Amino acid sequence: MKKLLIILVALPFFSADAQRNSLWISSGYNYGIAKNINEVDMNWGTPKKYSLGSGTSTQLYFQHQPDSSNWTIGAGTNILIGNRNLAGIKENKGDSSVKSATLTSNSLRFFIQLGYAWQIKKLQFQLNAGITIPALTTINGEINTRDSFKSSVEKFKINNYFSIGFKGSFSVRYKIKSRILLFLMLDQQILNAKVRKKSTFSYSGSDGSGLNDAYPNYSDRESVYMKNVEDIRNNKAVLPTAFNKDKATESLSYSQSYSSLGLQLGFQFLF
Repeated sequence: MKKLLIILVALPFFSADAQRNSLWISSGYNYGIAKNINEVDMNWGTPKKYSLGSGTSTQLYFQHQPDSSNWTIGAGTNILIGNRNLAGIKENKGDSSVKSATLTSNSLRFFIQLGYAWQIKKLQFQLNAGITIPALTTINGEINTRDSFKSSVEKFKINNYFSIGFKGSFSVRYKIKSRILLFLMLDQQILNAKVRKKSTFSYSGSDGSGLNDAYPNYSDRESVYMKNVEDIRNNKAVLPTAFNKDKATESLSYSQSYSSLGLQLGFQFLF
């Protein structure tokens, strides 16, 4: 599988026919779709549907189109500056207490696509489909708690298992110069990734309490998530007699959605 990915990424760079290669540069906004609910870590309140794929997106794409062909192949990168997503909330009107959790993700992804291009009068159209591979992803979370006596802010980070998703797009292009085209592109990504680890690294209370006060044990601050329930060992609820508070708590993993539907505006440079 790894050799096949290397070949597909490198293939567009082996040819240099005049004006059959191009560089696409675009930017736009992604709307989160196919949202998931986190019922594992948000069991203290009401979990909310969210997708970590929403936010501002920038793409760089190199494409090769074989001579006298409508087919294209290319590879590129996508940078996402994510929005803050509400993942869970708990409200108590009796004591005016509120507890909420938010997640924000920034990511760098590689993608490989095959495409088919055609032209109607002065407009050029192209349909692409391929795979997207997360290369670098940061997921930062924050839990805010407030009642009539105190308030606190807890910060944590999440890591995912490796995953591969689908990426497709439809673009309309218009030539503004001999080697420059303006394009508008509808971009879709379907991607889910399972959570591998969660680490709480900061806690600040209005009463002066810190991380060690709120979470005195290592098992309270660190969680490791298993893909199979049979692999769970260090879990107080599952195996109370074997639980070790000095090790990370083990739980069953869950999926996070990074799926999105975006609109990109950019330029295609022919060379």
